[in-house]
Amino acid sequence: MTTLSYFNQGTKLSKRQINIVDFFNVKDLLFQRGFEDITEGTIEETLLNATSNPIFKLDDNNVHNRTNFVDFIERFSDKNFRLRIRNMVLGKNDNTAFEDHFIFSSSTENEKRYSNTVELLIAYLCIKELKALSASYGVKIKNAPDGSDFDCLANFQNSLFHFEIKSGNIKNIDEAPLKNFLNRHNFLSPNASILFLDYQSGNKSEIDNLVLKFKNLPVGPLRKIDKIIKITDGQRKFYALDGDILVVDLHNNGDILSNLRSAVQYFHRYNSFSSTMTYHLINPADMGYIATELEQTK
Repeated sequence: MTTLSYFNQGTKLSKRQINIVDFFNVKDLLFQRGFEDITEGTIEETLLNATSNPIFKLDDNNVHNRTNFVDFIERFSDKNFRLRIRNMVLGKNDNTAFEDHFIFSSSTENEKRYSNTVELLIAYLCIKELKALSASYGVKIKNAPDGSDFDCLANFQNSLFHFEIKSGNIKNIDEAPLKNFLNRHNFLSPNASILFLDYQSGNKSEIDNLVLKFKNLPVGPLRKIDKIIKITDGQRKFYALDGDILVVDLHNNGDILSNLRSAVQYFHRYNSFSSTMTYHLINPADMGYIATELEQTK
C-alpha cells in the first residue's frame, strides 16, 4: 500500500482515484524509467504516528482511524496551523495552552517528523487538489547523488514532477543544498523540478540573494544556470532557473496549494509556448509530409 493510501477513505478523492493511486504508483513509474532499489517514506516517519500522538494509534481491529489522518493533513495545509505545530516540536509553544487533540512534544525526532510531514503534505495536495495519478514522499533511489532522498515525486499522467522544500533560517543556507537540488534534478531527469523556500525569517533581498547563489551552478555536464528570472503572479513569487526548474518563494505567501498550482501552471504554459516556437522552426516537409504553405490570393 502506498503511503498516500492512508488518506483515501474520508477524503474528497474520487472512487476512480482511490484505485489508481496504487495502480499508477511512483515506484513503478521509476522502475519503468530504469531506476533501481526504490523505497518511499512511510507514515510512521511523519507526525501522523502513535509515537508522536496517540490519536494516530491503531484501533481494536488493528486499523487506523483515517478520519484523524485526513483531519490533521487538511489543517496542516493552513500556514498558521503548520507554524503552530512547528513551534510545538521546536519547544517554542506551551502545549498546555491549546485546546486541541493535535498536540506534539518537543524533540529531535519530532523535528524530523515535522519536515517529513511537510513533504507528505505536498504529495497529498498533488493528488487531492491537482488530481495527480499518484504521489510519494521521501523517495530513495539507488545511486542518487549525495545519498539523499527526493522530498516529493508526483505522477501527472506519466509526467514526473519533483518537489523539494527547504525551511529554517535563510542565513544558514549555503551553496551545498542548492547544488544537491540541481544534482538530484539531473539524476532523475523529471519533466520539472520545483524548490519551495519556506523560511520564517529574512526579507525580500535576502531571498533574492539566496536564489542568486544558483547562478553559474552546473546542471549536469552540459548546462549551467546562466540566467535567473524573477516572476510574480499576483501575491505569488517564483524564479525560473531554466525551462524545467523553478524556485518558489513561500516567505510572503505561505499558501502551499496556491503556489503549487501557480508553479505547475507555469510549466504547462512554458511547454505550450515552447511547442509553438518549435512548430515554427520545423518544416513539416522535412518530416516526410507533402506540405504547401497557404498564401492569400489577390
